[in-house]
Formats: sequence, C-alpha cells, structure tokens
Amino acid sequence: MEAALSDFQYSTESSPFMNKFNEAMVNFDYSKIKSFKLDPSKGVKPLTDLIPPPSFTNHEIPFNYSYQQNPAVKALLDSEGKAVLRNISAAPKILTFMVRYDVKEAPSTYPPDLPPLESVDPAIQDCVQQTVKLMEQRPIWTRRALANNLKATDTNIRFAFQYCGYMFRSGPWREALVRYGVDPRTDARYRHYQTLMFQMPARLQHGQDQDKKWAEERTRYRRAHKGKPRERASHIFDGHSVCLDGKVWQVCDITDPLLSHLLSTTSLRPTCDSRCDGWFHNGTWAKAKTIMKAKLSALLAGRHASTVDLARLLTLPDVITEENRADAQLRRGVASSRELGLASEIRGKAGRGHTGRLDLRDDGGGGSLGAGKVADERVEEAMAHLRTATREAEDEAVLDDDEEDDSELGELSELDDEMADEDDDDEGEGEDGADE
Repeated sequence: MEAALSDFQYSTESSPFMNKFNEAMVNFDYSKIKSFKLDPSKGVKPLTDLIPPPSFTNHEIPFNYSYQQNPAVKALLDSEGKAVLRNISAAPKILTFMVRYDVKEAPSTYPPDLPPLESVDPAIQDCVQQTVKLMEQRPIWTRRALANNLKATDTNIRFAFQYCGYMFRSGPWREALVRYGVDPRTDARYRHYQTLMFQMPARLQHGQDQDKKWAEERTRYRRAHKGKPRERASHIFDGHSVCLDGKVWQVCDITDPLLSHLLSTTSLRPTCDSRCDGWFHNGTWAKAKTIMKAKLSALLAGRHASTVDLARLLTLPDVITEENRADAQLRRGVASSRELGLASEIRGKAGRGHTGRLDLRDDGGGGSLGAGKVADERVEEAMAHLRTATREAEDEAVLDDDEEDDSELGELSELDDEMADEDDDDEGEGEDGADE
C-alpha cells in the first residue's frame, strides 16, 4: 500500500459570514438577497473570517516518521490479571511520605504503595537498618546530615529514606526526615530539630559570581565532587565556613556561638506554631534566621560577619507584637545602617509569623530601643557569653580599616538581597526537589 498525503479541507461551518451569506444567496430569495449587508464595524471580533491559504502544504509525498514501539515497554499482567503496558527500564519512583504542616495525625508507617522491604535490594535493606539505628538516637534528621553519617551510595540512601520516616512540606521542620510515629508538634524538646532553609545565590566562596540558579550551582558542586569522599560535616554550621551541597540546617547542627546562644533559650511558646516558628517565639526565630542569613552572606562574599554588630540584634524582644514595636528597633546613631536594616528584616519576619500581623512599613529605624541602658547591658551579656564559648578572637576576622569595611558593606547588602529564607513557604521544591 502506497502512502499518500491526506486530503485537506477548509470548513466554514462556524463562520458567521458564510452562514449569513448562504442563508441569503443559496435559496435565491430576492427579499433576503436585498437585505444582505456586510458588517461595517472595525476591529477584530470573535470568529473573524480568514482567507484560506492557496496551498495547505509544500510536501508532495508524506514524511516517514518511522514510528515504532519502545523496546523497553512490555505487556505484563497486573495483580488483577489484566494486561498493562510497563516500561521495564524506567527508574522506580521514590515515594517519600510528604505531609502538610497542619496534618492532623503524623504517619506511623511507610506508604502501602511501597514494595515490601524484604523484596528490595539487599544494599537498600542494609541502608534502611543503618538509618533506623541513627533515628533511634535522634528522631529527626536533615537528609544531608543522615547521608553524612551513612555508609551507602546516594541512590540507596534516597530509596532507604522512604522506609524510615516522613517529611513536612512546609513549617518549622520542613525538609527534615521525621521518624514514623513521632510528631514534633507535640513536645517542646523537638525544637532542637527545627530547620532553617535559605535560598542562597549561586555564588562560590570568595565572591566569584555565577549567573546560574542555586539548583544548577548545587548540581555543579556535586558533579565536581563526584567520586570524592563526602564532607561528613557539611551539615554543621560553625559560622566560619559553608558547604554548597545543601541549603537546610537544623538547630542542633548549628555550633556558631552567637546562634547557639540565641537558640538555647528556655523562653518558649506554650503551644507549637506549626506553620512558622515552631516552639520558639516569633522574635527569637526571626533573629536566628536573619543572623544566620547575614553570616552566610558574608561567607559567600569571602569574609566573616562582625559578631559585635550582629550581637546587638539579640537585644530585640523575643516576642514581637504591635504593642512592643518600638522596642523592636535599634537606636539611630548607635547602630549602623546595616544593623538598622537587619532589625527591620527581623520585624518583617516576625510579622509574617505572628497572628496579629505587624505593620511592615519601616520608619527608618529611628525609634528608640526603650531603655537604652538595659539594651547595652544585654549586648554586654551576649558578648560575655561569646567570649567564654570560643577562644578564637572573631574580631580579627573583621577588617580594621573602616574605609575597606564600608566598601564591602555594599557587597554584603547585595548578597542579603539575593538570599531569602524559605521557611514561610507553604509548598515548595525540596532540597532534592526531583526526589519527591
């Protein structure tokens, strides 16, 4: 049988003009022919008639597309005995149990759609056993922290996680693997496992610009380190270095003296705010995110943030409401412009998480801190704790030359603008977005 081109037809069935023309002309009715008129209105209207092209194709013979069945697709029988088509070469899906921050009841076991654990590869079973032991010691982990403590390939690790725990799509424990049967919203002791996620700009350390998205930068980093030993401490944030293999950190994995001092507070919420702040007060959590973001910005720019400047932010209230807004500001003339900007950012973050939303219009930071003497004492108290918590003189990381500090201020401010924390998003792509 010879192949031939199809017949082309131009239908005027839905054309208002042709329908009106046929009604008037085809029946040779003089009165209708006499009343037939063209529409004099201008402009494009629905179902505007277009003149058909003189030719519908420039091909004289049909193109041979050589369609054929994918050799990897086979006809198989499902559990009910029905014939189905399956791609036997397709990679199996990873069915991580993802729940919303307001789910009523935490999952107690893995999804029924997963194949039985005893039927999977022995290497995956071994990885599951390792993960279960780790989660008995610590019920909530980031995937990066678990991977740094497991002796298995990345592929087996991703398959093993779905048998060991579930994840919140959003909220204070977003992107953390939670052991089945554990609900961190029920007990304040789980505050140590809350996560901080940042959308970092695609820049290498030492300020090298890269016009790429963060996901592309992470992929490039992983490819560059493929086959090399894993950095087993990449999930730890000590304030001195940052690893580009992830963007999620847990409170318990933050060893930076300033942040650990802030997050070791015993002033907690009576009930958990499962949407944003978890067990911490809105001011405490906003200060932690803002300070850590500033430190990350400085590290990506190739320097260290001033601990003295950031410590002054600890004087802001742990609970920020409309009533104490004046106390959530730093004194102009005492605080630098950068500190005033960070204080404004703290008020904004606290306002998004507080039920009585704050007026986020910044008044320039010109308000008073309240009792200035008390604020100075709180700064001294924070600095004293830092001096006892670390022997390193962090002031050496701050440039002595004021002019050079001013020149780098713009660079850090630019990085701050590019960075954004993702803790307040209800839904979003995960750190390993394709895995979900």
